[in-house]
Amino acid sequence: RLLVTPAKIVGLTAAFILALDHLGYLLTATLYIFLLFLWISHYKLWVSTGLAIIIGAGSWHLFEKFLAVQFPKGIWFQ
Repeated sequence: RLLVTPAKIVGLTAAFILALDHLGYLLTATLYIFLLFLWISHYKLWVSTGLAIIIGAGSWHLFEKFLAVQFPKGIWFQ
């Protein structure tokens, strides 16, 4: 029982890594953060959704636009 939460985080992070090339950074990061807030931290659905969109889009904008880091775009944005 003590290792359930860390195991969830490791599994979710592994799924994030595997999905990154296919879905792209923006979508994958937003889903990852959403699931962390909802499933791990037990935030309400609307709070998880709002925070995930703001943090996912904000981190993408910071790294992609300001720092010129190239992230995978995914199959929908090519």
